[in-house]
Amino acid sequence: MNFAVICPMQEELDSLLTKIDSYSKKTYGLISGYEFETKKGHCFAFIGKIGKANIGFDIGNLINNYKFDKLILIGVSGSLKEEIVPLNVIIASKVCYYDADATSTGSGEYKLGQIPGSSLYFEADKELLEDVNKLNTTLTIHRGLIISGDSFATKKNMTDELLKHFDNPLGVDMESASVGQIASRLNIPFFIIRGVSDNIMNDNKLQEKIYEEYLPLSAKRASSILLHLLNEDYIS
Repeated sequence: MNFAVICPMQEELDSLLTKIDSYSKKTYGLISGYEFETKKGHCFAFIGKIGKANIGFDIGNLINNYKFDKLILIGVSGSLKEEIVPLNVIIASKVCYYDADATSTGSGEYKLGQIPGSSLYFEADKELLEDVNKLNTTLTIHRGLIISGDSFATKKNMTDELLKHFDNPLGVDMESASVGQIASRLNIPFFIIRGVSDNIMNDNKLQEKIYEEYLPLSAKRASSILLHLLNEDYIS
């Protein structure tokens, strides 16, 4: 099986590579990255850049040049819950956009976050979700909805009025929903692992400080879970 492992930032890719004993450089089309082997199959990890359009372009170009069986996004996200704190991990059971709005058509056909022609939520790969249940780990893992949009999430823009439209979102980022939508169109399973780097309910200055402090550590936790799952090593 072939896995495409997407890291939106260099820090997230670096955290993964430090945990791999052997890897080599590889290029598919316009996408350069690193390939390595796991018990579950061949992996190609690359920087998919930040934001929905960047991720969409890179996945499209990659799939056009090589067949991948699953798309996996790893890295960090902000928490939307007081009880979900930095260094916890959120694994998405489903994803959606928070900044898509076709409700003004007046037809009542679309919900906030829903792209016309798509469902509101994109469901993550059930096989890997079941494998998460086998993990014997000291890490705190939360499973649920991750929402995405092309804005850096803060207390100011993640309002109660916005969040009430969605099914109990746990985390927020800028890429997961795009990966879910593209995977759905390509009929390829996808999976999301996000280490929590900050809680967006903090004030902006505190949030930025916490984000910078916890980014590398949180990214390493997401990478650790990925490698345990792909190597069928369920003790971490």
